[in-house]
Amino acid sequence: LGMTKAQRTAAQRAFTMAAEKLPENPSTAVVPGVILLDGTHDYLGSGFELPESWTVGGRPEIITIAKGDTRSFAIAAASVLAKVTRDRFMIALGEQHPEYGFPSNKGYPAPTHKEALANHGLTPLHRLSWSFVETLGLSSQTTISVEKQQRFQLGLCQD
Repeated sequence: LGMTKAQRTAAQRAFTMAAEKLPENPSTAVVPGVILLDGTHDYLGSGFELPESWTVGGRPEIITIAKGDTRSFAIAAASVLAKVTRDRFMIALGEQHPEYGFPSNKGYPAPTHKEALANHGLTPLHRLSWSFVETLGLSSQTTISVEKQQRFQLGLCQD
């Protein structure tokens, strides 16, 4: 998918969900005047599609902030929420697939995670671009079968 496209997709989903939860009445609607992005790259771009209710008075300004989580309370709070959400996701995956040790390593290259990769191969959740995957000598040839990947994503694969 690529990092920029993944960030753009995640932002689109978040904006859509937020717009659905906000009041529709224009007199009470909460409309963002600015969108803060952590980092120096505007991964949204000028053609990014925003909910229609957010563009009535013009498009919100997009501001990139290098090291935003140390310079903006809003970005810092969003960072904490993202980490807690990811940790919960990894714990749930660990219940379905205990062989990878996700509850304890959260998907990071801990020794137990590396050992699990060597023993069980890659899942659809593992990025081939991670340097620790390359150092293990794993490649797309050592990934689990397409059928097993689909079963893994659905939580049906236990081995």
